[in-house]
Amino acid sequence: MNRRPFLAARCSLGTLAALGVLAACSPKVPTVPGPETPELLTRLRGHLVMAQPRGGIVRVSFPGGATAVVRAAAGSEATAFATVHSLSGPDEEGRIAYVEDHFFTAEEKDRKHQLKTIQLDGSKDTVHIERAGSPLAGAAGGKGRIGRYLALSPRGGKVAFVTGLEGRQMPDALLQEGTLEVVDLATATSKVVAEHVVDQPLAWLPDGKRLLHVVLLAKTALPAGSVGQQGPGTLELAWEQVPAVHVLDLETGTSSYLCVGSRPIAAADGKSVWVGAWQSRAKLTWVNVGMDGKHGKLTTIPGDANGLIAAEPTGLLLDWAWPTAGAQSGMAGEGTPMLCIKAVDPGTQQFVTLLPQIDPRSSLSFGASR
Repeated sequence: MNRRPFLAARCSLGTLAALGVLAACSPKVPTVPGPETPELLTRLRGHLVMAQPRGGIVRVSFPGGATAVVRAAAGSEATAFATVHSLSGPDEEGRIAYVEDHFFTAEEKDRKHQLKTIQLDGSKDTVHIERAGSPLAGAAGGKGRIGRYLALSPRGGKVAFVTGLEGRQMPDALLQEGTLEVVDLATATSKVVAEHVVDQPLAWLPDGKRLLHVVLLAKTALPAGSVGQQGPGTLELAWEQVPAVHVLDLETGTSSYLCVGSRPIAAADGKSVWVGAWQSRAKLTWVNVGMDGKHGKLTTIPGDANGLIAAEPTGLLLDWAWPTAGAQSGMAGEGTPMLCIKAVDPGTQQFVTLLPQIDPRSSLSFGASR
């Protein structure tokens, strides 16, 4: 599934809150105390896939950390080229789903976006859905047609995304809300499955039949004793409507409430969900919630920079994180510090860096190997 962090800059300008709009200043980059535990790398099996500037996609495979180009980026001499708006995967069949944006084209009339898949080895680059205009909100010819997050099911060949975004102003945060669509890759058909879904990370459960998504729910409508009501989520629980994780069953078409919170990540065994909740405009806490929605365990993630990526089968969490003390840090752009990607054992609090420096605006996903 596609993941981007919500980075909160620690500076006088602050942030626009929970959706992580980057502050235009030069923050001091936090660090997390070491030491690291390299032995964790032997447990990791899978592929990190990342969008690159000018339309490229690369993968980093574990164990070993070998890097390979999946899709070559346009050369520096090119003036008309497609870019990767968002990506997700790989799934069990080794496919990566991505949205290709033809905004940087020679003619405005040719602007379009396509939902495509490509194999990890770069083969079978296939168009499944094509629509006119750029997917970017605010772009010429773009109407927020596809949100920031894409979710490819681990099995079953389904891709989910939010379309037709409209702003919802909340205290300290501007949320984006739209229609949830699911595309069947086998038939190249799209179906609207839910309305008024917040543009936050979407997460498939391992069966590929149930999809976690976030909607705004009136606080008065929350079931008594909801996980998150009395603990994490201090910022959001002050709102009249709060983000709430729901489970959509595609076979029955029913959507059921799970818990308060946002940014859901499904555990690899499908028995629990990692859910983020905002304690303040700059800090997320994470709760591991059982699929009964009645039990939640608060979890600390060392060096978390507000963005879990995946929960892999051996129990490791992949996380957008601050660098370990002593490691090199840098800036991705004006006021935007580089982050790193870490694998974390939430039980022992051990961690290891997988990627030492990455632009937090990058689109990135992880798929476990079987």
